[in-house]
Amino acid sequence: ATIGRVVRLDIADGAFEPGETVLRPEWESGIAELVAKLSEKPSTLRLTYEADGEAKELVSKRATAIKKLIEKRWKRDGADYALPIEVEIVR
Repeated sequence: ATIGRVVRLDIADGAFEPGETVLRPEWESGIAELVAKLSEKPSTLRLTYEADGEAKELVSKRATAIKKLIEKRWKRDGADYALPIEVEIVR
């Protein structure tokens, strides 16, 4: 058995446009850097949303949106391996 590399991405309310599921531009550009880092060697991405008073529905939608964005970028620009993405919401 092998233990692969785990890359952790912690996000919170401040990464998103207020009340939206859209990332702020400065975070959007960081997704390309994340994909490049993940492409270096097989990894698992652990996406942790640190909720602090946001509505549960908004937090869930944001976590789904960021996961889908990463999956889309990975498909377009990532390495040739299946990227596992674990999503955790911390309150």
